[in-house]
Amino acid sequence: ADYESVEPYLIPDVADEPPAGVRTEYTATSAYRDILPVELHIPNRESSLQSAHRGRRAAFEDGPALIILALVTANIRNRHLPTSKIRALDVFLALSCHLMDEAKLDRMIPYIVNLIHDEAAIVRPASLRTLIQILMLVTVITPSNAAIIPEYVIPNIKHLVQDPKVSV
Repeated sequence: ADYESVEPYLIPDVADEPPAGVRTEYTATSAYRDILPVELHIPNRESSLQSAHRGRRAAFEDGPALIILALVTANIRNRHLPTSKIRALDVFLALSCHLMDEAKLDRMIPYIVNLIHDEAAIVRPASLRTLIQILMLVTVITPSNAAIIPEYVIPNIKHLVQDPKVSV
């Protein structure tokens, strides 16, 4: 019900045409294409993650999704219940189709990486799944974000290999 009230503002009114002079060509092969991206199940709404992954197209502008992202990120650190954190991760996934790649890398990834270090065992694998899924949807990496995976993501997920919980 909450998502349905903001969904009309996320969907653009005009056709999903790139700006003049912008050309995108993507060829991706993956052995995990049938597994990832994981489908997002929001009641009474079809997921657009599969179509976004197959088409490999990012949003051309952030729009209202950036405002909703700011609201979610402002509140995610103060949550104590693991279910609230997992729902925030689901909102990140729902918003990722409506955000530009730079917003995903600069504004979403730090909060998701922070949740990888959460004390609740069910939050850690959910945040890793969300991290992988959002990184799969990124098509263009700016020079300022060129080293995000080797210098930021990998050192922060390295500890998950030795996690005592089997679910992680």
